[in-house]
Amino acid sequence: MARILEAHVQITNTTQSQKTITGYMTRHDGKSGTAMANPDVQRELSSIRARSPQLARHSVLDSGDTVSGWLTYAFDWDPTATGKPTYQVLVSDEHNVNFEATRQL
Repeated sequence: MARILEAHVQITNTTQSQKTITGYMTRHDGKSGTAMANPDVQRELSSIRARSPQLARHSVLDSGDTVSGWLTYAFDWDPTATGKPTYQVLVSDEHNVNFEATRQL
């Protein structure tokens, strides 16, 4: 089974210098998003991504600039698991520094 995470992300450069976003990663309950081989999951991911503007993989932000968009990933899911799931979005910059936001579903 799979859980699909569709998160709207907004990133603002609060530094005094230009920043380059070099990548994103998501985790669900501490596990990275997986490239699930299930064709039904892949079709659903493609459908969601086609209707929601995805966050650009590489963005250059001047001081004070903001970029926003959607990140859509599939995760393995155990329907018998208890507790509220959490997810993290990690953003990497040109210095390989990761910035993280965590939310509970």
